[in-house]
Amino acid sequence: MQDSLRDAASADTLRKADAASPRLEFPFRSEAAFVFQWAIDRTQNWRPKYYLALILWSRNELARARDLLSQCGDAPDFAPFYATRAKAFEPVSRERSLADLRRAAELDPREWRFGKLLAERFIEDKAYDQALDTATRYFTASPGNYMLGMLHAKALLLNRRYAEASDALGKLNVLPYEGATEARALYREAELMVAASEMKAGRADAALRRVNAAREWPEHLGAGKQYPEDTDERLEDWLAAQCLAQGQPAEARATLERLATSGRTKPGAGRLLSALASKALGRQPEGEQTLQAWVSQQRDPQVADWGRRVFGGERPAWPAGAPANEEWRVLAEWLK
Repeated sequence: MQDSLRDAASADTLRKADAASPRLEFPFRSEAAFVFQWAIDRTQNWRPKYYLALILWSRNELARARDLLSQCGDAPDFAPFYATRAKAFEPVSRERSLADLRRAAELDPREWRFGKLLAERFIEDKAYDQALDTATRYFTASPGNYMLGMLHAKALLLNRRYAEASDALGKLNVLPYEGATEARALYREAELMVAASEMKAGRADAALRRVNAAREWPEHLGAGKQYPEDTDERLEDWLAAQCLAQGQPAEARATLERLATSGRTKPGAGRLLSALASKALGRQPEGEQTLQAWVSQQRDPQVADWGRRVFGGERPAWPAGAPANEEWRVLAEWLK
């Protein structure tokens, strides 16, 4: 009698669990794994598989978690499930992962986080036009969301729409948060990219104004200006010198001198530009010494070879497949 009552109570509890919303449910206790396995053996509902997969994932048993998530098929009508499965399958099946992201966005089109995940995936896959379309659509629907605003600006930059990116960032208000430098980095890249475009068009004065603007730290972008010793403006100095050379040679030389003698050793574009500045000042051996120091810091031989060619006076394209931050992208744009 007691066993039958207990079975009836268990079945009733399981029915309630099957009908309960998984929203904001994040099981994490190891003891719960036995409960979910018990439920999996007694119901066809996808929820216990999903919950057990989360616990297994937290234990770094990702293969078993993927298997359980796969068993759920397309039965779930819960958008975060598909976002979860997309993340789990990202390292092993990009196509399947993207399909699940799309499914999440279809199930809950008003949730901006799914749009953000989709746009970021398109950026990773270098599908920049799709990234811009997605970011624009979601940002238009939530114009006060600065996270989407930054992503929209980034997509504009990657689509080479530099002036539009600059305008978009000028209208953005980013709340300050710890380590909040992304919006300012986008702003700097946008201004310097526009400067490079102005230089190619022969408008040195307009280009110099953009370079000077890139040195600013707009308050509305959520980041306070760093201490001078932490602020690296060697890229700005190099571009400014190119602008000043058109009509203010003394100022151009002074800027190159500051760049050549900066003493900074960070292994990025700045040190290569210091070598170029020494060469431009007629100090070839000093430039070659700085170049060799820069080359020794490069992990990618393609980038090292690219830098040697730039120092030699060539204007090569950025090596295909090599990662590029905003400074390399700007320098590559200027070289065009």
